[in-house]
Amino acid sequence: MTLPELLAPAGNAACVIAAIQNGADAVYLGLKQGSARAGADNFTWKELEDTLQYAHKRHCRVYLALNTLFSQEELPRALEDARRASLLGVDAIILQDIGFGSRLLQMRREGELPPYTEIHASTQMSIASKEGAAFLKNQGYDRLITARELSLEELKDVSQGPLPVECFVHGALCMSYSGQCLLSSFIGGRSGNKGACAQPCRMAYRLGNTEAAHILSPKDFCALPILDEVVATGVASLKIEGRLKAPEYTALTTSIYRKALDAIQAGTFRTYRDSGEMEADVQRLELQFSRGHFTRGYLLGKIPKQDITCQNPGRKGLELGNITELPRILPRPKTLPKDLNLLEIPCTALNLTTGDGVTVLDRNEQPFVGGTVNKVTQDQIVLAGTWTGKMAQDRLPGTLYLTHSTKDSEQIRRTFADGTERPRIGLTLHFTARKGRLATLSLTDDQGRQGTANSEAPVEPAASAPTTKDRIEAQLGKFGGTPYFAQTIMVEMEEDIFLPVSVINHLRRGALTSLEACHIEPVPRENPVPQDRSRPFSITESSRNTLYFYKEQDFLTWAESALAGYKPYIIYVPYTLWEDATQAFEASEKAHRLGARLIASFPLLPLGPEREALKQTLPAILQRADGVQLTNMGDFALLPENLPEDFLVCGDLSFNGTNEESARVLKRAGIQILTLSPENTGNWAAALQDMAAEVITEGPVPLMRTRHCILRKDKPHCGLCKNGNKWYTIMDGHGVSYPVIPKPKDCQNIVLSPKAFPVHPDALRAASLKRINLLKEFES
Repeated sequence: MTLPELLAPAGNAACVIAAIQNGADAVYLGLKQGSARAGADNFTWKELEDTLQYAHKRHCRVYLALNTLFSQEELPRALEDARRASLLGVDAIILQDIGFGSRLLQMRREGELPPYTEIHASTQMSIASKEGAAFLKNQGYDRLITARELSLEELKDVSQGPLPVECFVHGALCMSYSGQCLLSSFIGGRSGNKGACAQPCRMAYRLGNTEAAHILSPKDFCALPILDEVVATGVASLKIEGRLKAPEYTALTTSIYRKALDAIQAGTFRTYRDSGEMEADVQRLELQFSRGHFTRGYLLGKIPKQDITCQNPGRKGLELGNITELPRILPRPKTLPKDLNLLEIPCTALNLTTGDGVTVLDRNEQPFVGGTVNKVTQDQIVLAGTWTGKMAQDRLPGTLYLTHSTKDSEQIRRTFADGTERPRIGLTLHFTARKGRLATLSLTDDQGRQGTANSEAPVEPAASAPTTKDRIEAQLGKFGGTPYFAQTIMVEMEEDIFLPVSVINHLRRGALTSLEACHIEPVPRENPVPQDRSRPFSITESSRNTLYFYKEQDFLTWAESALAGYKPYIIYVPYTLWEDATQAFEASEKAHRLGARLIASFPLLPLGPEREALKQTLPAILQRADGVQLTNMGDFALLPENLPEDFLVCGDLSFNGTNEESARVLKRAGIQILTLSPENTGNWAAALQDMAAEVITEGPVPLMRTRHCILRKDKPHCGLCKNGNKWYTIMDGHGVSYPVIPKPKDCQNIVLSPKAFPVHPDALRAASLKRINLLKEFES
């Protein structure tokens, strides 16, 4: 069977070595700018060049992540960075910005980029369907990195589409669909779409009258126990998250997933899983980084409530056992820093050693005691550390966690930091030796490269002790200190010949030098010219607004006299309005009396039951609505080729329009009115012809769109979504409330801003329309 690629994260050069020496097929990394992990060390140009040489010599591909959104002013530099990196030899560019991607694809068509440079659509594009993959294929993309919210069945469905699929199998999970989170940007101006997320989702929030908890913080993701099922979906690449992590994390996760993939190929994965070996590996992964065990994410369905880190969103490590007695404070040695104490913790015998790191969480999972192990006896440990808050019996029992293992860390570091080369490239060797002729050796690697070498003198007959076939094979197989190993050795030789060991070694070295000088030209990528489905549109009226309703009942019950004051040009209503013909007729009549067009707004990612509901409702929408508002690239495939001339096609802010190029792509796809991203800072939209731009000026804005329902299995809140008029709030630690709208079709949520998102003055001047978001009884 053909295994999927194993793709490892590299936040710095040490991580590259760690990944490759532990079995990665490819690594992904970022430059000092343009990376969605701005907090990683990232790479200078010299470091990138050295990395490419190191990786390519070992048949490891290198992908450059330029996966942020770019303003019109930032776009030229991003394009130059991509061009320069491609000329250096990066194998692919990973990107989120569809405008940036469009320009790169155009540059590849016109020869400004090497023809073999791949363009990969990042998970931040929120693609979750074959239809979305087809849209990207039409644009010229070479790979799709799916949204992380897919089940195994949905992943299989996307993998049967026209593009190779890459999916995440390990690492941190976001609560929001990637690329669709504005929470950090709204709260503190640090945009996740710019690589600067402050992770406000890890903070505590109060749901209704319940106690504050970390309800937006899922545990880390680990697909190892069901990796065989993930591979069976047909994905082309398995991605490990973690560019902010240390080289030890990269080394360990890569080696364990490499072991699991090899077991799948050998047919021994079930034995690996059932024997206890996998359980031990999962524990090592938990020790490296976990928030208290792992979650399977959405692969097996919805995330269960216990996989949300409600009490503590931070790192925990490997659980060792319970602590039932309070630690005792020992006299502080003079050599111990004043901010530390010597603490004696009674516990049963544990496999701990001096230098290990441990922490104790109390009964409420809050940090209690932590530090470095100083001494271990049969019934207690002594550590140099600190305690948090008051030491009281009511905080017990506590749970002891191992946060650092000296022994395990040393073992991991030996896999990449000792300078030893782990062989990873199998060679087929063909050796011939006949009396009176030159001995020859040819090598062939897994990429089809070949190298040959001949002896300097003809082979001589043996005077006494002839050279044996076993001796020749033994010498030919000596590739120590290189990335190569002898996979197959074929020897054709006459009897009674003599070959000195020095000649055999010379042949091996010469053939290897010849092989490494051989260059296999990469296969050029496809360069289709995207289909142009643009539809002319212009607005002659001025000072017109668009009204966006989060709930259809809000529009139906809102007084016409109040709505008339807005002078609406367009009214957006959820697509579910058209599930009821009578209700849809009443809404249409009401909109037309207001002089507005009624537009059906699609859900962000129609998955599961909502996908089927949308498909069933679509004929009624196309027949009775005045237009549609699309939210995802997969939506374009739902529309027929020939739409009525007056049927409007609008694009929501979820398309992340932040530069002129992204708007052009959407215009060619058929969008006539585009809601600009609230993070847009330019006035470039004014230059676009036959397309209108709108900005949100009033009302709550979606900050997070989640497939996990915050109310899930939480009484008395679960079930509120069954009443179409209900919405609820979560409150942060500063007393700010955020409206949350439950979506009953697939237990999805939309977390809204408590007030309008600030609009950049340039974007405001550029817009043809001003959009007002309305949620009944909500006061901004």
